This record gives sequence, C-alpha cells and structure tokens, in this order.
Amino acid sequence: MANATVPSTLLPLDPYRVSDFTLYTEKDSPAGKLITEFLAQAPNTATSYSDPIRLQHEMDPPEEFRSLICSCFRKSQYSITLRRTGNGSGREYKKPIVRHNATKDTASEYDPLQADRKVPVSERPQFLFTWPNYNDVLYRTTLLATQDKGGLVVIAGSTSTGKSNLIRGLIHSYLTGLVLKKSRSPHLVTFEDPIETLFYPDPETSQKCGFDYTPREKNIDVSGLREALHDCLRQTPSAVYVGETRNLSDWKQLVDFAGTGHLVLTTCHAGSLTEVISTLCKAVKANTAATRSALATRLLAAIHLRPAKAKAGEKATEPAEKAAIVPALWRRTSAGINAMTSDGLSAILPNFFGEDHSNDNTAGDNSYCFGRTYFAEQLLREITSTERSKYGDSLLSNAVKFDLEGL
Repeated sequence: MANATVPSTLLPLDPYRVSDFTLYTEKDSPAGKLITEFLAQAPNTATSYSDPIRLQHEMDPPEEFRSLICSCFRKSQYSITLRRTGNGSGREYKKPIVRHNATKDTASEYDPLQADRKVPVSERPQFLFTWPNYNDVLYRTTLLATQDKGGLVVIAGSTSTGKSNLIRGLIHSYLTGLVLKKSRSPHLVTFEDPIETLFYPDPETSQKCGFDYTPREKNIDVSGLREALHDCLRQTPSAVYVGETRNLSDWKQLVDFAGTGHLVLTTCHAGSLTEVISTLCKAVKANTAATRSALATRLLAAIHLRPAKAKAGEKATEPAEKAAIVPALWRRTSAGINAMTSDGLSAILPNFFGEDHSNDNTAGDNSYCFGRTYFAEQLLREITSTERSKYGDSLLSNAVKFDLEGL
C-alpha cells in the first residue's frame, strides 16, 4: 500500500498553505471505494490506514505524505490527515479565520447558545444561570482561555448535571479561539459509544467554518478506545473528546495519551472532586510522590458539578427558588503539582475562596483548587443585579455549606 496513488478527488477545494491538513471523502465515492479496498487488504480487519501515500492535484507534481485514513461519521465518510514528507511548497488557500468569518450564521451543536435554545421557554425561569454563563466562567478558570494547552480535562457529576453540555461548550470555545489565531484549521477528533451530538452534520459544513472534525463511534468506525487514541497520534488533533469514561483501563489510556502533549477531554460519574482524583490515582497506581507528580503534570483540570437550589429573598416575587450548578475545580499549576506530589488527595482543599477579582481572567497563576463558593460568586457576576439580590445570598450560603462538607 505504500506510495499508492490516491485520486485527486481526495484533495480539498479550499485548504490552506500548511504542512499538515485533513480532508474528507464519502465512503461511496470513487476515492472512498479505493480506500475501502486498501483496508480490506490489511490484516486483522483494520479500520485505519497509515502508510505513506502520494497525491497529485491537477497539473502539480505529485507529493508524498504520511497519512492517517480512518472511518468516521458512522462509517459514511473517510477522514484523511496528511503530513508532507517531501519539499513540496503547498498551495495558497484560505486561512480558517477567513472561512469562519464567512459562515458566522452556521451554528455548531457544541455552542453553549445552542444548548440554551433547546431549553423550553416555559422552563427557563426555573434556572438561575444560562449555559453560556457556566461556560464563560469555567473556560477562563480552567486556563483553556490561554490556548495551546495539553493534558486531561475531566468534568464529573451525577446524572443530569449538564456534564456533556459543559464539556462541549469548553471544546467549542477552545477551538474557536484557535481558529481566530492559527494558520491551520484546528482538528477535533471524538470517540463516543454512541455519538450523542455531532459538532457539525458533515465535514463540508465543519471545514467551511474553519474546523476539521472527525467523529468516530465505537464498533462502527473503530473497535475501541485504544485503537482510536493510537490513530489520534497521527491525526494532529487540537482536541480529542472521549465520551463518558467508565473503567480504570480507559482512564489509564487517557492519562497516558495526555502525556503525549495532546488535549483530551472526557466526562464521568462521580460524587465529588476527591472521588475523581482518587479514581485517576487508582487507574495509574499513583501511590508514591513520583507517580502522583506524573499524574498531576498530565491532568490539566478536574471539575465536579453539584446541583443547588437558590431560594428567593422574602420580598422577592415568584419563582420562589431557582436551580443552579456549582462547580469545584482542581487545575494544573506549579503549586498544584507540588501539592498533589507531596500531599496526595489531601491537596484537594480550596486554596482560593472567591475574593474580589473585578478584572480576573485566571484568578491568579498559582491558585489550583477552587471551591464552590468561588464559582458561586463568579457565576453571580454573570447575571443581573436584580437576580443577584433575589437569589445570591441563598446560593452563596449553600456553596459555603458544600465547601465545608468537602470537595
């Protein structure tokens, strides 16, 4: 299969000058049928192809690329990520920001605004905050707003606490930030069992908006997590999203993958932030200072979501109470790594309680463990003063109580 000539129909219509890029072809297209033949010849019923290939565009000289070709979009498409190996000069193409600005009306299903629109109008008064409110606070506090981050991000909580909405919102904000400043399209690779929500309905829409997007479903596009992460190493992903993680062997694979410098995000069920960190420690056997340090350097952020009720003050009109989510967070900083290394789970205590930072972005470079009081205060800043005066005292009181019970 080495040096196989893949038809020029595989080349995108408007990529840009970079050494790496991703393009797509339908499985039933002539090029897709050729790829299917390649995969059929491979041993062990492979679901991806990673040998060098040569591509030729119109009258240009053919160029050789290292490649990763894999099934995606529930086996309806092939994703082809290419890395130039020769001295080809590439072609002049539109940068992702140009395409992003030209398609502002195209909405992503990961956009927190979309999550908000899906809440029935009749139910909206029940909630104190919107999904964009949560997203804005978590995005800057996890340090994802600084861009170019590598490591594992975990959002945990009980059923129906909004884990999926929040992690998709963080992914959307992170990749959009990359689109606005990078010369190559950010590439989102997802692995789910099954796929819950597509970022965009097809690769053409995704690429018009400046994104490369490769969604893969277990037992349809790829056999399992190990194979999916192995393929990711050759797909130059800006972010990798893994649907809910349930067992220790999967956690170990995610931590190992985070050690390669890639950003990987996932969700899980857990009763507390301490339980999340404890599960990770158990998965990688982090029972010494050295192994805890290795884990801490690979964990970018762990977030636990806890539902809360905010009751209105005595003089307030209906509704008498509103629902909210109050997070707790551990994030990777030099101080956080040192605390985790020396103290283990004892380091999961708030070291930042929500003092007034009117112009805060990251609330201090060395702060690493944020209690629910901090997030309650930050979220209350996102709403109107009228709403704050009605429900703020009750929410803060519950958040303080939660912090005293432990993270």
